[in-house]
Amino acid sequence: MKKVDISVIIPMYRAQKTVRAAIDSILSQPIENLEIICVDDGSDDSTPQIVKEYADKDSRIVLISQKNLYAGVARNNGLDRAQGEYVTFLDADDTFLDGALQKMYAQAKKHDLDFLKAGFVYLDTKTNEKYRTLYSMNSAIGAFDRGRILDLKKKPLRLLNIADVPWNAIYKRSFLAENGIRFNTLQCVNDHSFFIDCLLKAKRIMVKEYPVALYRVEQSDSLVGGKAKNFENQIASYHIVKKLCCGADEKLRKTIMERELYGIFSWYTGFGKQNENFPELTQKMKEFLLEFDESDVTKDFIESFAYSKIYYDFKYGTAPNKQPGKIKKALDCYKEHGLKYTIARLTNKERKYKSGL
Repeated sequence: MKKVDISVIIPMYRAQKTVRAAIDSILSQPIENLEIICVDDGSDDSTPQIVKEYADKDSRIVLISQKNLYAGVARNNGLDRAQGEYVTFLDADDTFLDGALQKMYAQAKKHDLDFLKAGFVYLDTKTNEKYRTLYSMNSAIGAFDRGRILDLKKKPLRLLNIADVPWNAIYKRSFLAENGIRFNTLQCVNDHSFFIDCLLKAKRIMVKEYPVALYRVEQSDSLVGGKAKNFENQIASYHIVKKLCCGADEKLRKTIMERELYGIFSWYTGFGKQNENFPELTQKMKEFLLEFDESDVTKDFIESFAYSKIYYDFKYGTAPNKQPGKIKKALDCYKEHGLKYTIARLTNKERKYKSGL
């Protein structure tokens, strides 16, 4: 059997407009020993036929079909088929940048990494603008720590605030298999728990700033476009992550769960209002909070995090005992995101940077 260096797994659903570009961006990488596993999630357009055309011409390309079970199941099916020493993922509406796979693979091999995280570039499909943000550059990991071997216990807050998507990274396949790391089966948010599980179990992590993927935004039919309509998946994801953290020490577990609770409120305030059933969604939030176990997080966090006013209103019908001051907010922001991001928040400066592409 021929040695495979990298397996690239692409979950696909109604991607006839973009899947060619995705596959071409992989085939153009200067790596011969790779395989491309395309998992069609029950598309009713020409997506599988397009991939079959590629597969008929190139034996490195494999087409797997499944019923419409969403991207998490598709990625798991791809992992079951993968033979590569390392594995990475790409959504069918995105592309890898030139030399991205070679660069990640070389560093992962050199340092014997469990996984490596890199950056990405946004492509606004409405304006065709390409840009980067501090988030897409993994700015939470400062310059001193980029290129160093990290683990979650050393840098919990910073690592929890880097991009959680699976397509800006490369993972040692044996690390995933030996630790039973899989994607959950939710319709949306099926990659976040995968990220947390990787952080919990990895001993050799590296985070870099350089971009490896071009990520399309402003697409209503993309894999993340349905998050506002499927907000209950955010709550389900919270409980999945809680189970993953059962074996972690108390301080680390609470740190993770505080980020998860913050994430639920962030999606509720940022995307919930886009939901036509916002009153129903608000009721689900209240039901979640009424059952919420406050021992999941610290008391100080509940009283002073950014959404404490909504939290106390929904759970107790009262105002919080105290509100965080500007200095505490700034210090918390620095602890979690680093200096650049904190300055950007304090100055309200535009946080878009030229992509260089």
